[in-house]
Amino acid sequence: MTYLLIAANILMLLTLAIAYRTLPPVLPLFYSKPEGETQLALWWLILIIPLCMNSLFILNNNLTRKLFSLSDFANKIIWYANLILIIIFTAVFIKIITHVS
Repeated sequence: MTYLLIAANILMLLTLAIAYRTLPPVLPLFYSKPEGETQLALWWLILIIPLCMNSLFILNNNLTRKLFSLSDFANKIIWYANLILIIIFTAVFIKIITHVS
């Protein structure tokens, strides 16, 4: 699973590197807010997405090791939760970058 996390980080980094020249100074990052300028954030705040993904992955793995080390069922649930976490965060990141560039 760690290799998948590394691959997702590389994919997000490559997407950002390729689209960097065409990125506007502000990106629509806060989709829960009303449409308009309240949704916009500086371009570098897009890096919150991979930061959150990596933090949640590390938190899940540490909790699994400390609390559920003997439970195969809990380990499987956390494994699938991490898989879904990586897929969704990577997809959202790529969708935002490709949408604006």
